[in-house]
Amino acid sequence: MQGSDCILEAVEQQDLDTVQILLYQYTADELDLNTPNSQGLTSLDIATMTNNTPIAKLLLKAGGKESPHLVYTQLALRQALAHL
Repeated sequence: MQGSDCILEAVEQQDLDTVQILLYQYTADELDLNTPNSQGLTSLDIATMTNNTPIAKLLLKAGGKESPHLVYTQLALRQALAHL
């Protein structure tokens, strides 16, 4: 399993302990922290979407970033809701 797969799986499972261990043992580059999954979501996107604040904070501290696709989608949704 590649680094990005490991961190994505741990975040999807909301496994705080595993996320902490991975971030302690490996660098963000080794984990491919900002590499998106097949749906275009990064680990931080998943943590945010599942409202997992502790994991999101860890990922941000380690250099996690939202995918540009998700940021654009959220912006478009906000703009659409503003016109209702």
